[in-house]
Amino acid sequence: MKIAVVTSRFPYPLEKGDKLRLYFQIKYLAQHHEILLLSLIDEPLAEVNLQHVQQFCKTIHVFPIQKKTAQWNVVKALFNHTPLEVSYFFDKKIKQKIEQIIHAEQPDHIYCQLLRMAEYVRQLPYPKTIDYMDAFSVGMLRRAENSNWILKYFLKKDAAQIADYERVIYSDFDTHTIISQQDQQFLKIKEKENIHVLPNGVDTHFFTPMPRVKK
Repeated sequence: MKIAVVTSRFPYPLEKGDKLRLYFQIKYLAQHHEILLLSLIDEPLAEVNLQHVQQFCKTIHVFPIQKKTAQWNVVKALFNHTPLEVSYFFDKKIKQKIEQIIHAEQPDHIYCQLLRMAEYVRQLPYPKTIDYMDAFSVGMLRRAENSNWILKYFLKKDAAQIADYERVIYSDFDTHTIISQQDQQFLKIKEKENIHVLPNGVDTHFFTPMPRVKK
């Protein structure tokens, strides 16, 4: 199976939880599948880190995002209905490039890590999995409770928008995963019981190994 992995952060080095989770998923999946990695980056990628991940991926594409543009997107999102982090990581030109690559590669499956990357792939006509990782809307509400009243207003607004977005994109993906049962229950989605709880690991029943070709 050829799997296109779409992520907001390059999965190495392992200094963040989402990178750690994705790194070991890719490492396992690469044992039995062909991995096409498409990753945003917000700082220059060290050659040693690129080379490390290349051992698991047949092809790697990275897309730099400009922090000033991303921050301006967040400012604009304060006055519309798009979740802040979705706006921060979205770039129309990058979306076009990702779509072109995926159509050229014709993957068997697209694996989208995190809600923030859904806009890049949600309309593509391929089987797709989204890993929510955790319930971001709940995390945003918790942040709001510990913030001043101005920030609290925007964070609560964003939490509601994230919850709405989680519901809206649900039907765009064929398979859904999350890190814990607690996070699964926090999601404001009717079909939450269909979301697979996947602790830091890989759903080996869904991603069945390809048969080995005899040489």
